[in-house]
Amino acid sequence: MIAGELAGRAVPESAAVCMELAETLARASDQQESALAGLVERVDATGEMPRWGLPSTQAWLRSRLGMRESRARERITLARQRRRLPEVSRMLAVGELSYGYAATVADAVARLGDEECGAAENLLLGMVDQGFSAGKVAGDAVPDVRRAGL
Repeated sequence: MIAGELAGRAVPESAAVCMELAETLARASDQQESALAGLVERVDATGEMPRWGLPSTQAWLRSRLGMRESRARERITLARQRRRLPEVSRMLAVGELSYGYAATVADAVARLGDEECGAAENLLLGMVDQGFSAGKVAGDAVPDVRRAGL
């Protein structure tokens, strides 16, 4: 709803207003990503794609939703990790965590066992709370999480 409203009007002259609107729009986009992750999770878990003539969830995202391969993989990873990342999922859904952070955390824990996943989620969200960028979390903490098998 907010995207349609903003897309239909002229860009404001004020840079400060543009920043505020961009941040509001980004939070709304993050919440849409949360909803999309839930839908992708269900489609992926049920194996619905062959009924539509598609070999995989990734093929569905690429052909029917027009995603690039890397974006489709990122969204599938987040969808598959949602249940193991309850705090990340909650924060993304209510607009307290950006999609970039959520996708970074999901990628970091994808190869961890369930026991290590909770500790890794706490560690990575702690870095977010400290103001680290998603890129910094990905570059610094993710390799450490994987090496430690945290």
